[in-house]
Amino acid sequence: MFILIFVAAFTINQPPPERKSPEELLKVARNGNDILPVGAVITGSNYKGGFLNWKELGPRPIQGEYWSGNANASGRVCDILIDPNEPNVVYIAGAQGGVWKTTDGGATWQPLTDALSSLASGDLCFDPFNPNIIYYGTGEQHFSGDSYYGDGLFKTTNGGSTWVKIASTSSVGSYIARVIVSPDNSNIIYVASDIGFNRSTDGGATWTTTLSYSWCTDMVVRTDSANIVLAAIYGYGIYKSTNYGATWAQITSGLPSSGFNRINMAISRSNPNIIYASFVNASTGGLLGLYRTSDGGNNWSQVSGVPDYLYAQGWYDNCIIIDPTNPAVIYAGGVFPYSSSYHGLIMTRDAWVTWSDITIANDGTQLHPDMHCLAISSDGFLWVGNDGGVWKTSQPGTTWVNLNQDLGLTQFYSMDFNPSDTIFIIGGTQDNGAVHMTLSGWVQDNAGDGGPVAIEVQNPDIYYTSYVYIDPLYKWSKSTGYLGNVTGGWTGDRASWCSGPVTSDPTQPGVIYVGTYRVWKTVDGGTNWVIISGDLTGGGGHLRAIAVSSNNSNVIYTGSSDGYIYYTSDGGTNWYNRSVPSIPYAFPSIVIDPSNDAIVYTCTERNFSSRVFYSTDAGVSWTHITGTLPGGVKPLSMTADFSGGTPVLYLGTDYGVYASTDLGTTWTKQDNGLPNAAVFSIKTQPGSNFIVAATHGRGMWKSSIATGITDHASQLPMVLRSEISGRKIKLILNRSRMPEKIILMDLAGRILAKKAPVSGEMEIKEIKSSGIYFIKSIRETESETLKLIVM
Repeated sequence: MFILIFVAAFTINQPPPERKSPEELLKVARNGNDILPVGAVITGSNYKGGFLNWKELGPRPIQGEYWSGNANASGRVCDILIDPNEPNVVYIAGAQGGVWKTTDGGATWQPLTDALSSLASGDLCFDPFNPNIIYYGTGEQHFSGDSYYGDGLFKTTNGGSTWVKIASTSSVGSYIARVIVSPDNSNIIYVASDIGFNRSTDGGATWTTTLSYSWCTDMVVRTDSANIVLAAIYGYGIYKSTNYGATWAQITSGLPSSGFNRINMAISRSNPNIIYASFVNASTGGLLGLYRTSDGGNNWSQVSGVPDYLYAQGWYDNCIIIDPTNPAVIYAGGVFPYSSSYHGLIMTRDAWVTWSDITIANDGTQLHPDMHCLAISSDGFLWVGNDGGVWKTSQPGTTWVNLNQDLGLTQFYSMDFNPSDTIFIIGGTQDNGAVHMTLSGWVQDNAGDGGPVAIEVQNPDIYYTSYVYIDPLYKWSKSTGYLGNVTGGWTGDRASWCSGPVTSDPTQPGVIYVGTYRVWKTVDGGTNWVIISGDLTGGGGHLRAIAVSSNNSNVIYTGSSDGYIYYTSDGGTNWYNRSVPSIPYAFPSIVIDPSNDAIVYTCTERNFSSRVFYSTDAGVSWTHITGTLPGGVKPLSMTADFSGGTPVLYLGTDYGVYASTDLGTTWTKQDNGLPNAAVFSIKTQPGSNFIVAATHGRGMWKSSIATGITDHASQLPMVLRSEISGRKIKLILNRSRMPEKIILMDLAGRILAKKAPVSGEMEIKEIKSSGIYFIKSIRETESETLKLIVM
């Protein structure tokens, strides 16, 4: 109960997300340095291995998320694709969580793309002649600080079981807004992206950019005259083609000529002459205007009386759809800031004469306030994807059905744990607050964007969570709950949005460090704060890392967003610039050897040939230890296990986790069970025997590191034998290796049941027909699969 009281009291105002300009997004993209080549074939779960064995921790879902009406939340959803013939078969695309599928209308979900080279989602599209053929454009075009670049265009011909990469980022872009297959020819494919409007006429074998303005934000195609295509260009306007996208002419009649940036469109299926376009005000981020055409796009007029559903962040939240059977019914989504002056998801039933807000339904159920995508099924359900996940309704305005109970899409910025408690793990998330794990699931501490977090090393009952810019900083007790706002005097300091450092002193209780562009310190758990440094950046950056020696608390290292590393050996009285030469980019992690505080490891957030570094003289000189880390892979976080002889180094990257056991000469991918999401935070702690990876889109994952590579070949299996009687299966389990979870799957990989064993026997009753099934047994760091044939 204290959590809900706290949220209601302290985080009602919802600010816009961190914004990145188109130019900033392009600087961090791979820019043709793709991970996978065109033609690579991937199955959804073909993890390759390594000596770590990962187990999913969740959230799946976050329980009691405030902005979702104290209900379940998962993470940002960028697109929804509903099977036109089977309305219960739905695909969604998570912002950094890849593609998920449900076959029961959203009651259960299965990830399909965890092994792809990018889980950053742009758009999904069916082949109009075969719904088993799906195109997945990677790279999220939402212009936020955490909108991630992709790795090209992928295709499946079997509903998501296997995928093939059919286009590189140099061909279709790094941030994809829309993918459409021509309604009359499956060989014609269109992709709207950061490099413009891209077209293939041979099924994806070759590509041409026919409208080369940067940032094509949307497009629509007529179903009755498929040669007619309209494309929206960021800041320029709407263009029309009458020859399948080969050539273009700008449309100007009735449309604004300036003052806008992002444009999103919707076309009526029942009357393709009717098209709507939502223009974002470039100055305010609100609605510049909703425009309508009834002649196929030649002439437009502004719709009057439309509430501002975009508030101040239409560059991030902007979606619109027309009911497929009734062009008078229109839905438009943006952001709902919980103010009577603004609206989040609005609808009209009378062709825009009157509008109503349906974000909060009459029965009190509600949507998360940031809307990104809308879809309508053949049986009349409106589906909505937003920062909190997925909802649907057959009665807009009356009720909402929350569908997040089985989705693992949480985007973590930060994470911490204490080796004294292997259950209690905390993290800050994108727009779903700071959360922590309990035996009964994940619950929320504070709402909004969750910033950096920390658990006191010497007093693990005390932990800290934060909001954007570490303002406020909240203090908590595991045993008693919320203790108060302990924000120091750094309000207004230059600081990271959600990735700045909050660090607990490893040897002293109550000693906490906070990094803005300088270092703040408290010795009494946040009651009083002092500044112990000047500006430790180049004058315009902010701190990303603070590392304190476990041998001597006077030894501190900092890393900044603009390439500066500083060092002090006297607790902050004197600081020395120990930056890596010629690397003007962020250093998000610094790891100090516990046996020698002059030995440090760090990494930079770029995919240069030199990305990982090592010093034995407190940063006076640095050795490049990037070794065999593949080109294109960008380090985002770093930790090390010093329990053996040579330390084992771990990198969280934009492509999963890599490890080195030889001080960086060689790096091996550790993806046995771990999705290829970006790992924003990775940690192991002295005294613990496990490592935790916090991904930005697929939640948290954990692996044992106690024994390295474990050989289970000489051990008996977790399921000793199975006894089949009709449609029932009896499993005899190995009590010495008791599985924590049993999963029943069919031949297509659909999950039919999940069970937690409580004794040495278990009965499976969920099989309804004959066929081939699989029983997957999961234990702490292991999994085994048993094939069954039911007659």
